[in-house]
Amino acid sequence: ALTEQRDRILDLLDRILGAMVEESCPMAKPPEDWDWGGVFQGFSEHFGVDLPDEIAEFGDPELLARELYDRAEQMFLAKEEEIGTEILLRSFRNIYLEELDRAWVEHLTEMEHLRDGIGLRGYGQKDPKQEYKKEGYNIFVNMVAKVSSNVVQKLFDVRQAAVGEAADVTRQDDVDRVV
Repeated sequence: ALTEQRDRILDLLDRILGAMVEESCPMAKPPEDWDWGGVFQGFSEHFGVDLPDEIAEFGDPELLARELYDRAEQMFLAKEEEIGTEILLRSFRNIYLEELDRAWVEHLTEMEHLRDGIGLRGYGQKDPKQEYKKEGYNIFVNMVAKVSSNVVQKLFDVRQAAVGEAADVTRQDDVDRVV
């Protein structure tokens, strides 16, 4: 099961970086017109590390995606070495479940709001049922992308606490539970 978790993390990194490159570096535009700021900012937000300026010299989106993935994978391996494989993968699972739970509740609320207001589309000469399907799908896709993004950001923020710090946190949690 731990190897499956590891594969899920690497797949998640690949999807996020692929989407980032696809959005910022469209094939129809030359490299000088790409949104390099979006690439640099997106990588920094997800992984907490700034990219070197040489990245902007890549002219092929596939090569750029491969380079970004290789860098992210190296960062993941370093994080795995720092914290330990088992702790990191268990943290990933917990983070993913918490994010899915939170996002699903928000998604259901958004779908309820959409359902409440979709009848007004009929006044605009649009089929409310088709509009509901289309907008519901877009809301779902955005939720999945947001969950993936938040999971990666939180995973790369995971730090191993010292033994004394962990004891303090446990004691504080015990106090909160009692109160």
